[in-house]
Amino acid sequence: MSFEDQRLLPRPASEQLVDLHVYVVPGDVWVEHLRLVYNEAVKDTVSAGFVRVFPDVTIYNLREEIEEQLGYDVIPKDYVFLRGVGRALTQVKGRQEFQLKVKNFVPPLATVPEIYVIEGSLVLQSPRALPAIGHRYSEPNTSRSTTSDNPLDRSQVFS
Repeated sequence: MSFEDQRLLPRPASEQLVDLHVYVVPGDVWVEHLRLVYNEAVKDTVSAGFVRVFPDVTIYNLREEIEEQLGYDVIPKDYVFLRGVGRALTQVKGRQEFQLKVKNFVPPLATVPEIYVIEGSLVLQSPRALPAIGHRYSEPNTSRSTTSDNPLDRSQVFS
């Protein structure tokens, strides 16, 4: 089999996984009146480790992978994701968790493969800020992987 033929073969599932570094942002760098964390504050973040996931997983379903692969002791009990936009990290809203995928946080769509989380209680939130279902402590034994990834399925987000 030639090299060209080998390139055309589908990659094994494990080779399609990407490594995503997860950082925990300390609460004292959150700027409440601006609802952001300045990019310079990433030097104060704490690494929770990395997860290996498929790039098409929504970040809503990424929560389950973070909990399974990293454990409950390295991330906040209830957290929100932050996304780098311009000069700052800003909160990912609950409905956006169904729209954004891991591939939005890894190259080539991002400079480096990383995602940030912050304790949810530190971020003043509207009812639509966090996903309404599947929180680790509110619905034990519920798997996120069985929920719809459809961002238009509002019955999940706004229940």
